[in-house]
This record gives sequence, C-alpha cells and structure tokens, in this order.
Amino acid sequence: MKLKFLTVAFGISFFLMNIDAFAQVYRGVNAGAGSTIVRAKSTDSNIEGSFYLFDDWKPGKVEFSDGSEPQTKDIKFDVVDNLLVVKGDKDTESTFVSPVSKFFVQENGKWLEFRKGFTGKDLNEGIFIQVIHSSPKSSFFKKESKTVIESKGYNTATVTKKIETTSTYYLQQGSDKQLTLAKRDNKSLISLLNKPEIDTFLKANKLNLKRDEDLIKLFTFYDTL
Repeated sequence: MKLKFLTVAFGISFFLMNIDAFAQVYRGVNAGAGSTIVRAKSTDSNIEGSFYLFDDWKPGKVEFSDGSEPQTKDIKFDVVDNLLVVKGDKDTESTFVSPVSKFFVQENGKWLEFRKGFTGKDLNEGIFIQVIHSSPKSSFFKKESKTVIESKGYNTATVTKKIETTSTYYLQQGSDKQLTLAKRDNKSLISLLNKPEIDTFLKANKLNLKRDEDLIKLFTFYDTL
C-alpha cells in the first residue's frame, strides 16, 4: 500500500491512500461469451462515496480495437482502476477479452462517450476520458479521478473515510493526440483558442461554461472560424 501523510494545522491529520487497497482483483477466470471475471470489490461500509462513475448498472455500447463486433451490455466504469466492467450472472463484474477502444454509457436519456489513446498532464494512452465535444478542428474532454481520503480528528481514534472526486479538462486541436490542460472558464478558453471572436461571442451569448450545453455552443462556434 502506498501511503502519504499530510499534517495540517489544528491537530487534524489527513491520509491520502492508494485506493487499490480496498479492492481485490481476480483475473483470467473464464466467464463465457468473450468475457472474464476480473474482480470482486471488497465492501467497506465506513467509506463514503463510490469507486464507480455511476453506482448502478447502465446501458452501454462497447467498441473494440481489434475489430470485434461491437457489444451492447449493461456496464459500469470503475474510475479508480480505469476499468470497464460488464454485468454478468448474479451481478458479477466481468471484462471483455478483446481490448476496448471506446464505450458509450446512457445516463438520463443521453449517451456519454469515453475514449482513450491520448497523452497529456496526468494522462496516458490507456486512460478513458469523456468526450464533451468532438470535431475535426477541436475536441474537449473530461477526466474524472477518485481518491480515498482518511481523516482523524485531534486526540481521537475515530477515522472517517471518504472518496473524493476531482475533474480535469483537456483541449485537443485538430488530430494531435497530445492534449492541452484546460479550465472551464472564459479566461482560460479565450487564451487557448486564441481568437478575438471568442471573447465577443461569450459576452454576447452570456454562456455558462460550467454547463456542457453552453461549452458545446462555444466550440461549435469556434469550429466555424
């Protein structure tokens, strides 16, 4: 287990722990239908939060890099292990034998797309990231990360465990696989896109770039320039 200690004022210590300590992984067990059982997650009722992008099984579409026939299955995405799991018998978690190139998960009537194959700060080609906007000229991505944080108050043995989720954003210009770290605010995107029309467009339309719909409007306009 990798364990880091960070001591702060007021006598409270926080422990940032490698979340893998809470998972048991079993590989290579034949589950049939082109999948293998990969793991049984250990449960810890003391942990607040979830390892997954969504707690429940969601309808999914999965594509493979070896040309295998796409599959439609109930899936979950384990953010911590960067692992797509498929629903098996009795809700067992399995994974596909063929390497996954991209997948789509349905949430609130919308299909969210996840791809891999990019590099950047804290990003390698094997990590799946969410596509917010995609075009030949520009694309914008979101990467979620999860970390277990343990906290213990001063002079007490009680330990609180909580999963903290953070989001990182990336911009792709053209077909470059090296992505640029970005922020979802006017100043950052005006600077990165480097077009005077962007500032005018943002002011005229009063866009809130924290909303995916408004962010897509911005990039759709940028693609016309």
